[in-house]
Amino acid sequence: MDEREALWVKEDLERRVIERTIDLQQLNDQLKDEIQERKSIEQQLRHSQKMEAIGLLAGGIAHDFNNILTVINGCSEILYKAHKDNPSIEKLVSQISKAGQHAASLTSQLLVLSRKQIPKTEIFDLNKLVKDMGKVFARVIGEDIKFIAEFGSHESVVEFDKGQLEQVILNLVVNARDAIVKGGEIKLMISDCTVDKEFFDHQMNIEMGSYVCLTVSDTGTGIDRENIERIYEPFFTTKKFGKGTGFGLSIVFGILESHNSYITVSSELGKGTTFKVYIPRVDKEIDPVLIEGEDDVQGGKETILIVEDQESLLNFCKDLLEIEGYHVLTASSGEEALIICEQYKNTIDIILSDVVMTGINGMEMWKKAHLLHEESKIIFMSGYTADVAQNELNKEGSMFLLKPFANSQLLKAIRSVIEA
Repeated sequence: MDEREALWVKEDLERRVIERTIDLQQLNDQLKDEIQERKSIEQQLRHSQKMEAIGLLAGGIAHDFNNILTVINGCSEILYKAHKDNPSIEKLVSQISKAGQHAASLTSQLLVLSRKQIPKTEIFDLNKLVKDMGKVFARVIGEDIKFIAEFGSHESVVEFDKGQLEQVILNLVVNARDAIVKGGEIKLMISDCTVDKEFFDHQMNIEMGSYVCLTVSDTGTGIDRENIERIYEPFFTTKKFGKGTGFGLSIVFGILESHNSYITVSSELGKGTTFKVYIPRVDKEIDPVLIEGEDDVQGGKETILIVEDQESLLNFCKDLLEIEGYHVLTASSGEEALIICEQYKNTIDIILSDVVMTGINGMEMWKKAHLLHEESKIIFMSGYTADVAQNELNKEGSMFLLKPFANSQLLKAIRSVIEA
């Protein structure tokens, strides 16, 4: 082999080594991408499993706790009316009632985490809702932080669970306050916006359409890139120990998701954070404000079958309806209710049934009971509905009461169904 051939062989070997090196590097990069993708999928799976576990726990607690709260709040309502002329007893009962309502609000937060909350939506102007929260903002923000609120020149009408939206707004404002170390500014702004193709390209998780945009921005410490990807996870918080539960933003995310709404965040360390909430704008008339009178709700003489597996709630509902003049039958399970329906030969005007029960649930019981008593109408009640189909609860001739409900709500629901 002469010198020219040797040089050619050397160059060819070097070229092959370079090509192999490039191939190995590309293979290594591809392997890294696949490993990263697998880690991401595993992380999403763990997050999904964690959310499912939290949901099962929260839903189970809320279901039992709402039964207890319905009894506590209902009994305190009866006592309050019975002792209006005794200021000392009236004051004590009022405190019980307020504590019960606060507990109901906490339970509602658990249901948001479990994704089992049934939103009680109404149509209203978001501008008015935020203006009405002015005193609340003043209490939670403090005097050393400047608060600015800007509203649109016209109504920004949305359809939302008003209590849950207040919770979303308050959580975002409190987070903004906590992000400001000493002095600073929180700005809340409401505006209408349209998510079009151009916007959609930058915010891939938001569907195109017309929205009311609620913006909450602060001049606080900001959130770093690593943490910003985890802020909606339950239990995750950047606050010091004892200063935060890590539930706030996960609850916000759950509430918005259940209302087909969206949230985005942008932040820069040392300069602050901006959250934008996108709520579908609706072209409907605002619901009228109902002012309930002091008059007692009318009772009746009809026959009502109560189906409830929680003994204290079953007994309370029985006592309340009998006080109002109704003839009451009781069953502690779906199976027992069907036996009563089969044996009772007179008219059963209304079946008041829990949805989630061991054995036959409320939906299954009603389908069979209605064949035995075609004249009957149904009112479902539950602290949450687990896996029962929502559309079944909204069929004509049925009504749904979310626990804990007030005595007047139950009595009104009964009259409404009977007179429909």
